[in-house]
Amino acid sequence: MEGEQNKQDNSKDIILGRKILIALSQRKSTSVPFPNLLDLHRKAYAIHGEPNSGKSLLAQDSCISVLMRGRDVVYVDSDYRFNVLGLLDRIKDVCKSRNLPSTHFKSACRNMIVQKCGTSTELQSFLSFKLRELVRTSDVGLVVVDSLTSFFWHDRYARSGWKAFYDSLWSDLEALRLEYGFTSMVTIQNLYSEQKTPHNFLHCPKVPVESIRIRKHLENKFQLVLESNEKIECEMHDGTLVRTDRLTSTSS
Repeated sequence: MEGEQNKQDNSKDIILGRKILIALSQRKSTSVPFPNLLDLHRKAYAIHGEPNSGKSLLAQDSCISVLMRGRDVVYVDSDYRFNVLGLLDRIKDVCKSRNLPSTHFKSACRNMIVQKCGTSTELQSFLSFKLRELVRTSDVGLVVVDSLTSFFWHDRYARSGWKAFYDSLWSDLEALRLEYGFTSMVTIQNLYSEQKTPHNFLHCPKVPVESIRIRKHLENKFQLVLESNEKIECEMHDGTLVRTDRLTSTSS
């Protein structure tokens, strides 16, 4: 009798699971045209900067842009400092400033996937296995790793072959990016004084990455320095980073 009851319970669980999967597969994401400071079409970025220079802010700004376009975002938080409520407030500000209905906010929240990694081994495991399943089953437009330098000092002295290990992290992420066509973005904190000038700290030589340095001028005002040495001035406005140098040149 007990075995028969278990079979019935399992059958109900299977049916319920199928209904949930069907509902998830049929969910519709709202999408609106949305600008961004960076080209988010299948690019690989490395965001360099001093502590509190705006690296995470820039990465999350890109997240908002992708989410508002109706696509999924995977945010890997290895610093354990990701402010989810802060990001939600920014998305609310964006929706409010554009008079968008609540469905856009709900869609953006639903499409945000956050993964915490407490060690570089956890990060490696996620990039090697779980991330593949996520990008295979979801419409992922952006994958952010914030930050690649979270475990650097520990790995530098405790892990044999640490450079090859970090190269493998880049290679795993790049292989998935090429296969599934999303944009990848990795933040890297300046750990040495010479990092204030452009160089390839922690980059894998086999992975082409576009480096960007970010500097914070004043409260809510930032400067991006591209590899071409082009400088982009921007500031926070209604939840997103807005380019201000173009506005200045246009008005003048």
